[in-house]
Order: sequence, then structure tokens, then C-alpha cells
Amino acid sequence: MPNPNFTATNTLGKPFSTTTTNRRPFLEIKDVSKVYPTKKGPFTVLDGVNLNVEQGEFICVIGHSGCGKSTLLNMVSGLNFPTSGQVLLEGEPITKPGPDRMVVFQNYALLPWRTAFENIYLAVNAVYPNKPQAEKRAIVRDHLAMVGLADAMEKKPM
Repeated sequence: MPNPNFTATNTLGKPFSTTTTNRRPFLEIKDVSKVYPTKKGPFTVLDGVNLNVEQGEFICVIGHSGCGKSTLLNMVSGLNFPTSGQVLLEGEPITKPGPDRMVVFQNYALLPWRTAFENIYLAVNAVYPNKPQAEKRAIVRDHLAMVGLADAMEKKPM
């Protein structure tokens, strides 16, 4: 039974319906369920979620705390996986995080013993392991500048 506290709407605020064209959606969430084991038995967070998102479409996922919004987004990012069902990006199953999907964490997710530059360098190095170090360092500096943190690149998170 689908979670009644979980609502997905399109840019017009209308509930999503399945795509009726022959074209494959950019993102497909197909009959996704997520069940976590607990000491009191299985806890179902998502049950039978279906959602299609076209490329460039802006959507909002709305629901109360604990209804599965973050769980669903973690599946799209590749940080979590469904118990059943599929999450597909351009027709391919999402099996791991990738540079084609971005995540903004609710809580900070930085290594407190590393500087802002060092934290970002870890990600750049993971995505581009074969690029020369000078190029990776330039990518880090450019992106810190892009978000207004160039002056804080040698600071550690508090």
C-alpha cells in the first residue's frame, strides 16, 4: 500500500501520472519499496512508489518527517538502494553514487580534521583519479570560488 503521507507533485503542483509516450523518462522510480530491519520487526519506509521525471523538470517531494523523502533521494543519488523495485536514470539502474548526480546533505558531511580544500579534493580525486594533480587542484579552487568560499579554502569545518 503506498504511503499516504508521501506526495510528489510536478512543476504545476499536479500529482504525477505515468508517462504515456513511448519516450523513456530521464528518471524512473518503479514500484520502489524500502524496508529496514528493526528489533521490533521490519519497518516499511516506502511502499510501491512510482515516479517519472523528465530531463530539466523541477519537482518537489513533500511529506512529514520520517515519511521517506530522504530515503528516496538517497536512492536517486546512489547512496541507498530499494528493497524492491527499481530506480533508473536514463534507463540504467542506479548502482552507486556518480558525478552526474548531486546531493546537498541535511547535516554537514565534511571531515572535520581536513580543510575545505582537502574535503573537496577527496571528491574531485574520486571522480577524476587519472587527471593530473594540478588540474584537480584547479577544479577545487574554481568550485570553491564559484560558491564564494575561496577565502575559506584553508579553514576546517567547525
